[in-house]
Amino acid sequence: MSLAILAIAIALAILTGKAMAEGRIQLAILSIGALASLAIFRHLRLPAWCSLLLVTAVAARGLRDLLGLPEIVDFLHYPVVLLFALAAADRPPRAPSRTPGRWLAIFFLVVLLSAVAHPDVPMRAALFLLIAGEPLVVIWAIARWGVNQRTVHTVGVVAVLLALIQIPIGVYQGLAYGWSDAVQGTLQGHGAGSHVLGGLFALALFVVIAAILARRLNPVLGGAYAALCFGMMLATGSMSVLVIATFAAVLEPVTAPSRPYLGARRGRRLATVFLAVVVGASVLILVAALFRGFYERVVSLATSREQPGFEIVWDRATSDPLALLLGSGPGTSASRASLLLVGTKPGSPLEFIGLEPTDLGVELRFATSIEGYGGSVESAASSALAVAGDLGVVGLAALGMLFIAMWRQAGRSTSWLAPAGRAALLMVAPLSVIDNWLEYPEFALPFAILIGFVMSGAGMDRSEAPNARTSLPRPGKRAPTQSPRQSRG
Repeated sequence: MSLAILAIAIALAILTGKAMAEGRIQLAILSIGALASLAIFRHLRLPAWCSLLLVTAVAARGLRDLLGLPEIVDFLHYPVVLLFALAAADRPPRAPSRTPGRWLAIFFLVVLLSAVAHPDVPMRAALFLLIAGEPLVVIWAIARWGVNQRTVHTVGVVAVLLALIQIPIGVYQGLAYGWSDAVQGTLQGHGAGSHVLGGLFALALFVVIAAILARRLNPVLGGAYAALCFGMMLATGSMSVLVIATFAAVLEPVTAPSRPYLGARRGRRLATVFLAVVVGASVLILVAALFRGFYERVVSLATSREQPGFEIVWDRATSDPLALLLGSGPGTSASRASLLLVGTKPGSPLEFIGLEPTDLGVELRFATSIEGYGGSVESAASSALAVAGDLGVVGLAALGMLFIAMWRQAGRSTSWLAPAGRAALLMVAPLSVIDNWLEYPEFALPFAILIGFVMSGAGMDRSEAPNARTSLPRPGKRAPTQSPRQSRG
């Protein structure tokens, strides 16, 4: 570990000198900050890391605009994730981290195979790994570290505060600039900011339902929180998120793992299902009333055969059988590593890399399946298409197996957040066919933190579960002591 830290420090020092020599002050500041972080990363605990990830992913853009900070602030979550992974690797291994570790190894293997098959520009593979692999690294790091109730509570408070900040900002944006796309909260300036903000409130909705099921939240108060989440999803106009999240929320009590100590009795579960169905049906009726022609648009999208994104990738695959199997190479088609290179802003860190966009990336960046709408559903790019285009059939099969593995592991988890994790997977799977959801760090990192909390308790029995509900000690009896490892969180 010491050698790895030394190597990273040397690389950062070289990068800082090169950036300063070329007059790239923003990149130099980021490198100096990363060097300083190396000195303190061993002293941070899991709640601090997760909170830092949430702030840098969700609130960085808002803080940049408010304080007039340089654009490099938008990319701070990348060094935070790398340092978090180093800190987690420095801890003793835990059984729950083995499965996420295998997922991460398979991901690296598939990317390596595609990169070897297309060895033109190795830097594209590195950029693809950095963007697409970020959520998996976070899941593995959390599972290796181990989650206790103190961590869940601390990170939950930070998440609630970030959500509360979004509401007045979103209401102001809606009143001042109009609802729907203009409502982006602290994600102002993000191309898909309104959709991502709606997705974040969908994750919050799933956590609220899980808390009701586990008897950690009063149903009446939980219903009010759920209504607030639905209201923000409506305000952002993220229709794909709203519809899919509604069905996932209805199914959450049904698909929740059956664990007696999670507090979900049969009667309570049936009542939650009934409440979810009523609320979900009300939301869909409200959508039909507020957005006339919405369902006609859904039918039009479902029956349309004009999908230029898939046609472009298919033409490339049929002209080269190797591309059908292993794609056209990491960072070359519909992935964010490819699309971000199209129209790079002057002074951006991406400009420092010096990569030119591919012809396929340019075509997919400006391709739409149906003209006249411009929503995320009409975008040709998506996470599924990115995997199929960059990594081929092998990558697409690996992505499908990853979702199935996460679903099964969530069913074995002792965490009360397991129902929320399964509902999030039910939402993210279809959303990944619509847009680059798994590659938007503003959404992917909070999603990864939720899954990481669930995976941290996977495969453990009740006595070992750091998230299991424990009873208060009776008077006159000594409270059970925590091990030093558990108390560190």
